[in-house]
Amino acid sequence: MRALFLSIALLLTACSPSNPEPGPPVAAGAPFPDLYEGPADILTVMDAGYPMYVVTARVEGYDGPIDLLLNDQAADLGETAPETLAGRTAILAVITERRNALAALTLDGAPLMAPTEAVADPAARVVIGVLEGAAAPTSSDLPDVLTIAAEDGRIVTFEAFVTPEMTVAEGQTVTATYVEDLVRTITKFRPAPSIPLSSDAEEAAR
Repeated sequence: MRALFLSIALLLTACSPSNPEPGPPVAAGAPFPDLYEGPADILTVMDAGYPMYVVTARVEGYDGPIDLLLNDQAADLGETAPETLAGRTAILAVITERRNALAALTLDGAPLMAPTEAVADPAARVVIGVLEGAAAPTSSDLPDVLTIAAEDGRIVTFEAFVTPEMTVAEGQTVTATYVEDLVRTITKFRPAPSIPLSSDAEEAAR
């Protein structure tokens, strides 16, 4: 009986380490998730045209650094100004979305916009259909939503700034080349003063 008790005690000891250490939030090199809320070292903040900012951050366990979008009008930043975020460690809530980005747009073979480098991307796609949402040039700081309705029933949606050159194609059949981008957006920021900035992040923020 004593041997039985001793065996059970040894088993419990092996299964319950006395000094467990917390590991990283994920395995090293894992892809960044579609939904994330946790600590991040904010390296840089760049003005991308009001109210948008591009934030570069490092998150432990994930490949980085990671580029994030910040909409100062939509994100919950508390009382924090975006310009003050660089060099800080914070708790961020981030959502990842897949959005279509226009690389080229033509009407009867004539370009309606300057093509981007993405037209050479092997993953670029082409859709031919009726353009809607470009009746007038964009008048705000944020892009308009454009749709192209293809003959096969597909409706492809884009966010783009409408130029006067593009308005002539409203309701017309156009050809669009586009790529699918991963867009990571900060939805909430909270300071985390108790979490020191890592040495790598501190060096990058200088």
